[in-house]
Amino acid sequence: LLMTQLSLYPRLTKRWGFLSCFIGGWCLHMATTLPFPAYGLLADSVHDIWRLAPLGCMHFFGQIGLGLCFPTIFVWMNRAATEGGIPLGQVNGFSSSLGALFRSVVPVISGSLFSIGLSAKFQAGRYLPVYANCVLMCASLGLVLCAFRIPESSAESTPAQTRKAPLMSPEAQPQTPASGSTASLPEIQQA
Repeated sequence: LLMTQLSLYPRLTKRWGFLSCFIGGWCLHMATTLPFPAYGLLADSVHDIWRLAPLGCMHFFGQIGLGLCFPTIFVWMNRAATEGGIPLGQVNGFSSSLGALFRSVVPVISGSLFSIGLSAKFQAGRYLPVYANCVLMCASLGLVLCAFRIPESSAESTPAQTRKAPLMSPEAQPQTPASGSTASLPEIQQA
């Protein structure tokens, strides 16, 4: 995940933009998550260690997909907060608190879904948390696509510009409080 965000993510966002990067990460994660019931066929790996290779690949590529989705969402939140005049500390604190809440609640919900799935009459019921994860990922993609279809109130910032802007392009930098401009750090130091 660290190597994805340090090396792969900046290059992909500069080349294809944030929306394409998010959709690519979503597709990669879904392509590794949906066949999860088939991975259950490889569970008995007492004598054959090669059976663990597909599981390792699934985790490797699934984490790369999520490593493309989550930073993109945080970039969009910070840009929207900057445009809306909302303090970034407030937005990032709220999103971190909400993330911590979900990291504590979702395992309990997943465990409950797993026990409900085990008590169900059909064999695939034990994969109910995996299916719930896929439903939530589809909902997130739907929200992102709907957000890019909503027209912006200002003519200078359009979804097409947001998609193509690199991570720290001049038009993406927040205004500095001292000067009120979007000057970069070297320009401020020279002044």
